[in-house]
Amino acid sequence: MSGTLYLVATPIGNLGDFSPRALETLEAADFIAAEDTRVSLKLLNHFGVKKPLVSYHQHNQASAGQTILSRLLAGESCALVTDAGTPAVSDPGEDLVRLCAQNGVAVQAIPGCCALVSALAVSGLPTGRFAFEGFLPVNKKERRARLQPLRTEERTMIFYEAPHKLVNTLEDLLEALGDRPAALCRELAVPCYLLGNGSNILFGDKGYAGAVINLTGMKGEVRRKGDTLTAPAGMPLNALCMAALHAGLTGLEFAYGIPGTVGGAVYMNAGAYGGEMKDVLLSVRYLTAEGQIEEAPAAALDLGYRHSIFESNGGCILSAAVGLAPGDPGAIAARMNDLMGRRRDKQPLDKPSAGSTFKRPVGAFAGALIEQCGLRGHRHGGAAISEKHCGFVVNLGGATCADVLALCAEVQKIVKDQTGFALEKEIRVVEL
Repeated sequence: MSGTLYLVATPIGNLGDFSPRALETLEAADFIAAEDTRVSLKLLNHFGVKKPLVSYHQHNQASAGQTILSRLLAGESCALVTDAGTPAVSDPGEDLVRLCAQNGVAVQAIPGCCALVSALAVSGLPTGRFAFEGFLPVNKKERRARLQPLRTEERTMIFYEAPHKLVNTLEDLLEALGDRPAALCRELAVPCYLLGNGSNILFGDKGYAGAVINLTGMKGEVRRKGDTLTAPAGMPLNALCMAALHAGLTGLEFAYGIPGTVGGAVYMNAGAYGGEMKDVLLSVRYLTAEGQIEEAPAAALDLGYRHSIFESNGGCILSAAVGLAPGDPGAIAARMNDLMGRRRDKQPLDKPSAGSTFKRPVGAFAGALIEQCGLRGHRHGGAAISEKHCGFVVNLGGATCADVLALCAEVQKIVKDQTGFALEKEIRVVEL
């Protein structure tokens, strides 16, 4: 009796979209046929699947297809996967499915992500009737011949195209089909994380299955208008503090030495030594999750202790304006140097860390509570409570994210049991 070919849809960007049934199918199959074994191996490793992989793509589909068919006819089961999305749709898997149909081999679909359906759903174009055209021919003459019959097509048409060919393809579509509504859809399920300086960020040991956008490239000049300074989000916070000093403006001294960007400081309402960003912030210019640039006053940003509205609204901070007051440059510099000296004296700046590990609980200080519980120097793997300042978890060498989180959990439990205070992590943990 012949085996079964399973068409297993894979995520088109977000591993969380992989269904339990799809995972069960991969685990049960005798072997897996993949468009690119290197890409599929990442998926399998993420889910802990250990199965033999064979390559099946447009350049070997004739020979590989016959080999896979022979194994299916011998009774083995095969899970066919593509790099992303549903196999056999605008994909070489179509030929393998045809071979199976011609030879009486059962084919079963394991539904999941499909780029064309996702794109259609979010396009804003009519979805009742549509035509899927897939990839257009690369050859110019063949492409025009393919588009010619579509001039009178009234249904929504869906095309696939590589990013580097997109402009030329759009020009051809405009020429062939005329000026009509269109939608460009890409990375339909790819999660992204906006990263500033990363000073208080801890990434999981498995990394991040998405796009990390480093915003430190968003630099530029500080603009002054009266007592207001406006700075780009990617600028180091220290640079803004120095700009205030050179302008003879006071109010931002507390922030000198905070190892982050202007955007990161707004995002978490950074503060130290009795000051917070909300004390000086006037307004923020940001990109909304929908792609619109807006400006909001500080009063609309829900600024609280290590919190702002940007934690939940998906916006990307572009610039921030702070309102300061005229001051004596000598006194400003003295205050900045004093605070930086305190940091060097009290904080473990000589060892890797993600900054202050726990938020300050109401009515107490995290570091003092941890020291009170006798946890100075307490460690888990390569992570340890700093000998210099108990509010910091430092990397003594080879510490993993798991080490840090395990140590934090131990500290939280002990402090809660002995003092009644519940410590909340101030570091941001990013895992996916």
